[in-house]
Formats: sequence, structure tokens, C-alpha cells
Amino acid sequence: MKALNSIISLFEEKDQSTLAKYAKLSGDEYYQAMLGFTYDISEQTAEYFSLFINHLVRSWKFDNNYVESKLVPEELSDIFNIAEDFIEGLGFEYHWNKKTLSDECLKEYQVFEEKLRKEGIEFSNIIINKAPNEMLDCLLDYGDYCEVFYFKNGEKKKLKTFNNKDKAKDYYRELLLAKPEYFLRKIHYKFEDDKVLAMHYAQVLNDEISYDILKNNIQLKDEKMAYDFSCFFWDMIDLVVEDYHANRTVAGVEPSDCEFLLHSIGGFVISSGYSYQWYREESTPERLEIATRLEADLKEADIDMSKVIINAEPQDGCYCFLDYGDYHQFTYQKDDEEHEPKESYKIRDFDKAIEFFKNWVIEELGKP
Repeated sequence: MKALNSIISLFEEKDQSTLAKYAKLSGDEYYQAMLGFTYDISEQTAEYFSLFINHLVRSWKFDNNYVESKLVPEELSDIFNIAEDFIEGLGFEYHWNKKTLSDECLKEYQVFEEKLRKEGIEFSNIIINKAPNEMLDCLLDYGDYCEVFYFKNGEKKKLKTFNNKDKAKDYYRELLLAKPEYFLRKIHYKFEDDKVLAMHYAQVLNDEISYDILKNNIQLKDEKMAYDFSCFFWDMIDLVVEDYHANRTVAGVEPSDCEFLLHSIGGFVISSGYSYQWYREESTPERLEIATRLEADLKEADIDMSKVIINAEPQDGCYCFLDYGDYHQFTYQKDDEEHEPKESYKIRDFDKAIEFFKNWVIEELGKP
């Protein structure tokens, strides 16, 4: 007997048999288990359940030579309508109506989201391809069209529809950038004196850009800006040490060890998407030349360089070689995790590391 509050209990007995049969035939263990879940399912389960029902309809139509019709067969109408009401009643209408997005499309959205983060957009204010939430700006890609709207009181306000996802993303980005209240990424100081000290040293170093970042919460817009701001911090530390040992009061403040300022500024740079720029040191001309030669060798080997990162911020789905100045690292970046090739940690020599990375990439991405 099915639990009264399980998903499958929503349906008539004859339809329960159809659902259970298809779930078993699909060979998908999650589909089979999902039918026994209670009503209060997560958004991810709602997406899987929506896919399950639509796969069932397509499979039934194929088996019964019903492929040409776009309508739901009468034999499955009760299942379809009950499932649709159930998903929409939970607020997951998007997952019911959308088509499966390709891996390439999902990758494009990852890149788009990373761009928004680096431009300072706070993601607690927005929704991209998820169930809409109250008082948030939403971008939903349904597969053959996109919607951009503001969700309020359970309704879509200022709705705009696009047949081209790139145009939808451009419009959405401009919409967000026009709202200064969305730029919430800030340097969070533990003590107000830390900000006073940092701004003082920015003036001493004649670093107008860093001063502007510190005073006006300017967002880091590119890798160079992030690296220059990181360098400012370490240059500032040298001055702090001098003033501290000389027992000088600076801008009415006693210089400290800047431990909290390290976390404040470092956290700002890293959360802006520039962790490599924060940790790396200026490389020698010789090492830069070797890295340039590596790039040339990979291009000569006909490697797709959109999947290779050399001394730049890592990106998902890419092979990354990062020179931090006094050490190096090479990884494959996937789902925000770093995957290192076997025994690569043993390679200390920079030239050997370059050669190993080149051979590794050619082996993984080279044409047979």
C-alpha cells in the first residue's frame, strides 16, 4: 500500500501502475525512489519529476505510433494534468514548462553568471533558471524562449520575452547593472580604523584606483585591476611595518599587524572571483617567456585554447597552469573543484612542470 502522502498516491490506482512500470523500465533508480517521496519535494526533485512525466509521455507516444501529435494522449491525460497541478502548486512551474537545456547552453550560463559576479552583482538579489522568488529579478530559459521579469506577489511583473537567449542575457545584465542597490559586495572591515589606515596608505602610495575602491566600494572589473589592488595591499604592509617599528601614529591611528585587514581585503578580492590574482606574485621575465612558449606550443599542436588557462583565473572545464611566483600548480577545473593529474605534486622544477602540463593537455585534448 502506498503512503497517503507520497507522490504516487496522488494518482488513481491504474495510473500508479503505469508510473511504476515506466520508472522500472527506465532503469533510473532515482525515478523509482522518487515516486515514494512525500509531497514536500525539493526544487531539484521537482525538476526530475517533471522530466520523468514528459519522458513517460514521449515514450508512450513512440510505442503507440502517436509521435506526430503534439497533444498529450487521452490515456495519459489524468497523469499529466495531476502532475502539472502538483508541480505548479509547489511553485516550480519553470521546471515543468522548460525543455532540457544542452550542456553547451548550461556552460554559457556558467560563464554569464561568473561575469555578473565579477561585475559585483549580489546573487541573493536575482534568479537565473530556478523557481522564481518574491521580490527578485528573474531570467528563465525555457529552451525555445526566455523570460525576464520581476517576481512580486506571486506574479511576473515587467515581463519581457525573448526568442534569443543572448539578447535576453544582454537585457538582463543591463537591467541589473542599472540598479546600484544590487552592488552589495563590499570590503567588510572588522574595525573602522582599518579602513582609515588603508585609505591613508593608498594616498601615500599615490594609488588613486585603490583609494577609489576603498572609499567608494568600486567593484573589481578585470584581472589586472584585481592584481593591482592585491599588490597595493602588500606594498601597504611594507609601509605599515616601517611606521609600526618607528612608533608613528598614522592618520590618527596606531598601525597594527593588519591581520584583520588582510582578511577584509583578501576576502573582497577572492569573493570577486580573482583568487589567483590575490595569491600570485609578480613572475620573472624568464618564467613569463616560458609560459608564452607553452601557449605557442599548444596552439601549434592544434589544441582548443578555449579549454586551457595559463596564468589567468581558472574556469570550469579548463586545464589550468598557474604560476604563483615561488611555486606552480596545474589542475583540471570541474564544478568548482580542482583535479590534479596523478603524482603531479612531485614535480617541483618549473621547466619540468611546463613540459608535464604540455604533454598532459596534448594527451587529453589532442586530435587522435
